[in-house]
Amino acid sequence: TGKGPQANHVHNCFEGPYLFGINSVADLEYYFENCEIAGAVSAIMIIPWRKCFKPFPVALVPTCLRFNQIQIKDVWNRTLDKCVDSIKNVFGCTPIGWASDGCTVRVPIQWYSMSTVDKRGHMVDNIPLDHSILTIHHASIGLRAYQSNRDGTVRDVHMQDCFHVVKCAVCVLLSPTRDPTLNHRINADLILQAVFLDHQLGDIQDYTFNLAKSELFTKADIEYKDRMNVLIAQRYISVRIQNKLDLIMQQEGGAKYTSTREYLRILCQFRMMFYAVKIPFRERVKYCGHILTFMFGWYHWIKESKFYTLKTHFVTMQTFRHMVLSCNSWLLTLKTAREYFPPHAVISDHLDCSRLGSNDCELLFSMLSGFGSIEAGKRDGNVMELERLMGCHLTMYQNSGDRSTGQVPLGGRKREYDPDQRSMIEDENLLGFVEKEVEVFGTFDDAYINQLLDEGVNLGRQALMRCNALPNKFYHVGRFFDYSIL
Repeated sequence: TGKGPQANHVHNCFEGPYLFGINSVADLEYYFENCEIAGAVSAIMIIPWRKCFKPFPVALVPTCLRFNQIQIKDVWNRTLDKCVDSIKNVFGCTPIGWASDGCTVRVPIQWYSMSTVDKRGHMVDNIPLDHSILTIHHASIGLRAYQSNRDGTVRDVHMQDCFHVVKCAVCVLLSPTRDPTLNHRINADLILQAVFLDHQLGDIQDYTFNLAKSELFTKADIEYKDRMNVLIAQRYISVRIQNKLDLIMQQEGGAKYTSTREYLRILCQFRMMFYAVKIPFRERVKYCGHILTFMFGWYHWIKESKFYTLKTHFVTMQTFRHMVLSCNSWLLTLKTAREYFPPHAVISDHLDCSRLGSNDCELLFSMLSGFGSIEAGKRDGNVMELERLMGCHLTMYQNSGDRSTGQVPLGGRKREYDPDQRSMIEDENLLGFVEKEVEVFGTFDDAYINQLLDEGVNLGRQALMRCNALPNKFYHVGRFFDYSIL
């Protein structure tokens, strides 16, 4: 890697073969090893949501990070064609969508390909000739995918990374330019008070932040300037902290903290939709309806208000879109898996929702950086060094144990000893989900899914009422979940 493109070569990484005169594989290897083609690499990985397959990288692409939507779509189409030609013959499956990590270039492509209407409310007619619409027939589900009429394969179910969405949603609370409000302020300092109580410090008024930081806490416990730290985000939304908030709310004037409590609840549910171990899928479908209703209700309440604005008193629109996109795609993935497996198949044995996102790409780059410091003597390698390291990664990963089945991975730990996993199991135990239930795909027909979504919508409505922030538009359900506004 190098410093990136020069002013006279804006897209050096795309024009490289022509600038350097590459005519053979040997030329390519030479220039990848010695020339400054781009400042970064983009990884393309195949991440199966079936537990019997492991994620694996298929390409590392030099990039200057100045790509546009047309170039991204071209890369997607070429990769998809290659996967259909090669990988389907080996694994018998095809990609159903693309996952990204908050990329402002990729997200609009994901959104448009799943939309039913444009910003003016007009129908988007971009359905391939040999495909039909795949969706959940419910008022809270407005994004769609496509299903081939010839072979039944599904496409355009796109994802945002769950961890990234949660981090951004917590980051809003700590932003100096935003003051998220749902009748009352959603208060980050209140969450820190709950963290204090979680350490059994007694009366919170007896402690200042500086005293607590110097005497009782590590920097990671209390210092929240690193706003994109996933461990801090997970801790803030944990059930333990929510329970401490309940104690604070029992005090005089505690009702004004209801908005903070409800916001943390939906963030915790969002995380559990993807990473829960024992929470049944019927509850996760309810979570999906609850989250969408709460977020859209908050959006419309701000829009109807004369005193608040979306720019200051709401989450960022990017976070809102990512959460909506992920909830829709989670449900469409459940329906897609239902089409692939027999009715008696156990859902938790086949569908791994923790893979629905780009977190495996993050793990790949973390591995490349770690091994790079060992093999190449530096954390930043050139393209050929990264290619060799990726080959080592594939060899090690394919020969390591599968954490989802309780085996010990090479250079890692069993899943139940992973800090993230232990945190999730603790939250599930506090919510009363002690044993894993057996659920089969045949139970989740469209009627049952709609019934569960209705229950989730009612839970979201009740949450808005507890916040005294139920918008008038809620009673026009057909317009309430209006995706064209996004």
